[in-house]
Amino acid sequence: MSNPIFSSLLLTLLLAFSLPSTSSNPTNPTPTPWPHQFHSTLFMNRSGTLQMIDLWYDWPNGRNFNIIQNQLGTLTYDLEWNNGTSFVYTLDSTRECRVLALEVGILRPNWLDGGNYLGQRYMDGFLCNVWEKEEFIWYYEDVVSKRPVFWVFYSGYSAHVMTFEVGKVLEDARWQAPVYCFDETGKMNSLLIESVANADLHAELGYCWRGWGSSALGMGTGSGSESNDNGWAGAGPGVVLKTLAVIGGAILLKRLTKSTTRWDHTRLVARSLSGEKYTKEQASRDPDNFFNLRWLSCPAAEMVDGSKILYFEKAFWRTPHKPFRQRFIMVKPCPNEMKCDVELSTYAIRDAEEYKNFCDRPKDQRPQPEEVIGDIAEHLTTIYLKRCQRGQRCLYEGSTPSDGFPNTWNGATYCTSELSVVKNNEIHSWDRGYDDDGNQVWGVKGAPYEFKPAPASSFVDMFPPLSFPTASFVLRE
Repeated sequence: MSNPIFSSLLLTLLLAFSLPSTSSNPTNPTPTPWPHQFHSTLFMNRSGTLQMIDLWYDWPNGRNFNIIQNQLGTLTYDLEWNNGTSFVYTLDSTRECRVLALEVGILRPNWLDGGNYLGQRYMDGFLCNVWEKEEFIWYYEDVVSKRPVFWVFYSGYSAHVMTFEVGKVLEDARWQAPVYCFDETGKMNSLLIESVANADLHAELGYCWRGWGSSALGMGTGSGSESNDNGWAGAGPGVVLKTLAVIGGAILLKRLTKSTTRWDHTRLVARSLSGEKYTKEQASRDPDNFFNLRWLSCPAAEMVDGSKILYFEKAFWRTPHKPFRQRFIMVKPCPNEMKCDVELSTYAIRDAEEYKNFCDRPKDQRPQPEEVIGDIAEHLTTIYLKRCQRGQRCLYEGSTPSDGFPNTWNGATYCTSELSVVKNNEIHSWDRGYDDDGNQVWGVKGAPYEFKPAPASSFVDMFPPLSFPTASFVLRE
């Protein structure tokens, strides 16, 4: 079951990370500030864990309310105030309530100011302007209505906006936390900070907080709902230190995130690999060296240790039903002793014909996960990915070892593969084969293939687009 504290805090506390101050192009569109009061219904997806959230935003009164329905699970209420207090509770017989004090208020209406404009893309059938902030959140706004359509966090936690009702306000009586959130004197129960100090939430919070320094979050703080252009409404780096101390301390946070970060990277890369992507733009620019290829990948199974198994196929765009390459991709964290974050391994498929167009089929017409695991055949290649430094265009990059892997196609004796996961959900993939003398005998020369996501990819809901692309894999026919 999804952690309700994670869901609510990531939706509100983490939504507003900003890029460092940069000059923007005055001709680019600017994001529409949120209405001061609205109601929205959100369909949320976190690694296949689904939720419906009723979001009530009330900036004039300094409050925000998320009513979270987990799929076939608990209905959780997350009531947030601009003084930094949040109540996370249920109204069922369990009478659970957790009180959080974060010294961070709710999002201000213009929290997206300073975002990096990425252009226009289709999402859920709408033509949208797209912005990103701090390589942390990607936000899609309908070009015509200026309403939000979709956003996705770096972790893959995504929101599809189902309804957006401007000016709608929840009655005041609904904004009262239940009596069991308070002791007999009417004071809040002891702050259950330990309920936040779990590895999962620390991993998400710590990863995002680490390294941004004094950049603005775009949230209110203290009483009332006044804000200034500094995002924290006048609060500086000291507030960040206090906040970290409140939920466990910076040292504990670092220790906890260290053990979970590589799994976070693994989930991000797995989602990046999934979807439908093409090299159409590159083939149009340089038709002598590049074909228009289709990349298609989707989740197929999960190993006992949590490693993700994806099915992958590549075809010419005119004949997508006839893939010329089919593989399983295993995505897992790098071993602790290695200086990398994610390990991607490709495997042959025992009966590749049975898997053709796997991702295009309804789930009940595909081989099931236990069959997939049984059909994993010969290991072909492994690529070791490391997260790129902040400010680079790539998000992850890596390659096979320098001596490559055995390969006999077209006179080769070994092959190498390089991969860059690039912003805007692109994949830069470069596979090459060499003979005994080091001469390249297959693969494109000069530059990698650049796979860009198809508009309104049918796999958005399965693994939402981050701005992370997929991997390069070696031809081994």
